[in-house]
Amino acid sequence: MKRFSTILKLSFFLCFLLAGIATASAQTLYWVNGSGSWNESSHWSLSSGGAGGAGVPTLANDVVFDKKSFTQPGAIVTIDA
Repeated sequence: MKRFSTILKLSFFLCFLLAGIATASAQTLYWVNGSGSWNESSHWSLSSGGAGGAGVPTLANDVVFDKKSFTQPGAIVTIDA
């Protein structure tokens, strides 16, 4: 029974450790430079209205579209599936 308890504690520790690593690596990326393709790193910035080139978002990232994302009304973001 004691061995099971130790394994259970170790499992919880590893889950919390992995969750912390995933959270630490997550970034918020901002869409910039108007219309374009989701997969173009030039449209992703680390700050609102900042320079592009931050890389293409992954599942670990949060993405933001705000008033500094587009230069003209009717802009389109193309998502290549």
